[in-house]
Amino acid sequence: SLSKRFEINGLKFKDARLKANILFYRRDHQALERLQKILTASLQPEMEPVLWLAEGYLAELCEKSKEAFDAYEKIVELGENQVLEDALISIASLSLKIKNIPNALLAMECLTGISPTYFPRYAELLKIRGRHQEALDIYAEYLDRFPEDVPTLLRLANYYKELDHPEAVRAVLEHLLEIDPNNKAARLAFASLK
Repeated sequence: SLSKRFEINGLKFKDARLKANILFYRRDHQALERLQKILTASLQPEMEPVLWLAEGYLAELCEKSKEAFDAYEKIVELGENQVLEDALISIASLSLKIKNIPNALLAMECLTGISPTYFPRYAELLKIRGRHQEALDIYAEYLDRFPEDVPTLLRLANYYKELDHPEAVRAVLEHLLEIDPNNKAARLAFASLK
């Protein structure tokens, strides 16, 4: 079993981080508690961020939002570290769960600094908040980097449709159909414009 593979002295950072993530997504409270105890007993300073991540995950599993945020905040305060992305994802997710959209937006904005793959999710949150121009700017920045991302192009076309910008819808769909001429959703949306 995963939970029995680690010994206190042989625990490696990347293995501990991976294990914490797996156990959290499996919702394995007991194994996560064991990992927390191993990390606490190891007294390795470089393992502190993973310990805080495990503590945050445990708090989330116990529906203790405040304690989870406190643990994740310790990771964020460290700045650049290998579990920062995990902590920010958890902060965004937990913030959305408790309907704290401003906090989720802040976490997503930080995530975009780690990887541009978070841009579309950040744009969606901005859209929900009614910050339409900012959302469109984020989509544009993302699509400048990844112009052939078909699902994001479809979302953008739908967004322009919601905003009643038929010329923009047409331009996005034409571009999308150049990339993927057989895309059924794009073809149906384009046909509905005529």
